[in-house]
Amino acid sequence: MSITADGVTAEVLAALPIPDLDRLSEQQLDGHVCLWGGETLTVQTAVTVGECEHDGRRVFLRGCRTHVGRNAMGALFDHCTGDKPCTTCKASPECVTGQALNRLIQASTP
Repeated sequence: MSITADGVTAEVLAALPIPDLDRLSEQQLDGHVCLWGGETLTVQTAVTVGECEHDGRRVFLRGCRTHVGRNAMGALFDHCTGDKPCTTCKASPECVTGQALNRLIQASTP
């Protein structure tokens, strides 16, 4: 079974630089190939990013540990310090989006 980070919401998916789903291969949409790099995923290398609807079907967004970690770290940095920094993150550690991005980073660490 691939590693899954709990709490991946639509807000978390929106924070990540997800490629245009219309341009992804069927293998990427089915979670067999890395969402970002195109590497074939195995049970040991796959990290589940999330699921969403696309063109009337359920797609399974997964990536390799390297790409998930890199993209989640960038998304967390932007979330906390970008043009519109999260006020919840500044006030307390209770931000659901920040927590989920942290879990994706942890899930990508071997």
